Amino acid sequence: MDSPTPTPNPTPSPTQVRPNQWRVCRLLCEQSPELLLKLSLRNGRVMVSGDPRFFPMFAEVAEHELCAWLDSTAPENAAYFERLMALYAVLVRGRNLKNTPKISALLPYDLCFAIITDRNLHRNHLDV
Repeated sequence: MDSPTPTPNPTPSPTQVRPNQWRVCRLLCEQSPELLLKLSLRNGRVMVSGDPRFFPMFAEVAEHELCAWLDSTAPENAAYFERLMALYAVLVRGRNLKNTPKISALLPYDLCFAIITDRNLHRNHLDV
């Protein structure tokens, strides 16, 4: 008789996820913030910037309007941005009280609200 193949556990337990979430957040947000694209709100517009050593498109113009930047940047840069946003979501999943303040500092409520209410971002880039 064949032994049954184990089915992978699709939802890791909190003890498996949270230490890794904390480690990734600490390594990225505290020890390597230059690897992050930074979002800000200027006069109601969502802006993006980054360290020109890792994001050369910010060498001449330090800050771009997010929607225009996503329209004009290379596909790999837009993909990096999308993956970074997905990583932020994973880092705060499950009432993660260690990471939430760090991610909240990067993405404060007013900035998140501006992103989800921006018609141009919805029309062209958000899948919501």
